[in-house]
Amino acid sequence: MGDSAARGSESSRGADVGQKRSAAASALPYGKAFVVQFSSETDRTLEHATGRIEHLESGRRVSFSSAAELLACIVVMLGDVDPAPAEEPPPHA
Repeated sequence: MGDSAARGSESSRGADVGQKRSAAASALPYGKAFVVQFSSETDRTLEHATGRIEHLESGRRVSFSSAAELLACIVVMLGDVDPAPAEEPPPHA
């Protein structure tokens, strides 16, 4: 295979990788990315879970003291990122 054919094959593979990254980026938006850090007291079952969650895009950090609080923090932070559309008032009769 000649050099130009090899380069063409490499560039098409590069385009495929770029398209896959783009699809992954839209499927996993940065605005919905979090880091969760559990304390040393957290057990495997998460029955006792404490730590901190950070929203990567905003840098907002919140401590939690249970798995339920962790999920509540995620719900609130996601609501701040992607608020539900306002309901339209009913049409006048």
